[in-house]
Amino acid sequence: MAFFVFQEIHFENSEKLSAAAARDLLANMLKINPDERFSVEDAINHPYVRLWFKDEEVNAPASENRYDQEIDFADKTLQEWKSLIFEEVQRYQSAHDIFNG
Repeated sequence: MAFFVFQEIHFENSEKLSAAAARDLLANMLKINPDERFSVEDAINHPYVRLWFKDEEVNAPASENRYDQEIDFADKTLQEWKSLIFEEVQRYQSAHDIFNG
């Protein structure tokens, strides 16, 4: 069995952005006992995450382009699924200049 030791890295201007802070966040998110495990609110308020927290992103209004879960229950052949995916990619490419001109 191999053990990996990660060097502690501190980033400029932030003591909160460290390997120790990341390990603490992960350890609390991965606890087996759900009563002890971090909630989403706990994770958002953890110092490691707070560095990037933007209230306008977390509490933004729902997107108009939300995923429609009904498609998960559609009974389609493999070829129909392939066609749907291809058409979606084509629509995206035509609406966004993904190849820069």
